[in-house]
Amino acid sequence: MMNTNRESLRLICLDCGLCCSSNVLPDGVAPYFLRSDTGPKYLMNGQSNTPLCRNTNSDGNFSISVIAGNGPKSKYPSFIRAKEAFQSGPFVDGKMIRFGSTHTLFRVIEGFFDFEVQEADGSVHKETISSNESIMVSAGSAFRYSVSSAYGRMYSFAGKGSGLEEVFIKLGRVAKKNEMVGESDEEELSFETLQGAVKEIDAEYV
Repeated sequence: MMNTNRESLRLICLDCGLCCSSNVLPDGVAPYFLRSDTGPKYLMNGQSNTPLCRNTNSDGNFSISVIAGNGPKSKYPSFIRAKEAFQSGPFVDGKMIRFGSTHTLFRVIEGFFDFEVQEADGSVHKETISSNESIMVSAGSAFRYSVSSAYGRMYSFAGKGSGLEEVFIKLGRVAKKNEMVGESDEEELSFETLQGAVKEIDAEYV
């Protein structure tokens, strides 16, 4: 049970007696609470990632984050303020990402996302998913996604390992308060830079 006094900036877990932060993730396994629009958010290549639970917070069992981004500026010019808008996130040069041992489920909150998932026989399955729809990518299957609406958000659930959030954390910039994707000009990260970070989470580009 938790004391949810809204006047307090911290919560007390009555079961363990620990203070639970209301706006940051702990370094390891510990109770915590994140208020609305709080917690870290990382910007990278025109997308943002907000970790809700990192691999280290679940003792290696799972991770959860929220991915957000804009669709093509050529299609939605008034929605993106940046002069040079990159919407690729962790996907560059037409590459896909394949996790070695981590299953990942994506569930769209709002907007539309175009997914491409490589089947075991090498064929590529394409699917557009929208609000309240999900797509499961099993370990060993290569995939990529892009935002096809003006704006889109989705959950990323990664089991037994780290997910894409670790790439954003390692290479992304911490967003300013209330900063949204597409508001400022950023230098696009190269494939070589991204490749090193992807390898650290038991994944590879194909």
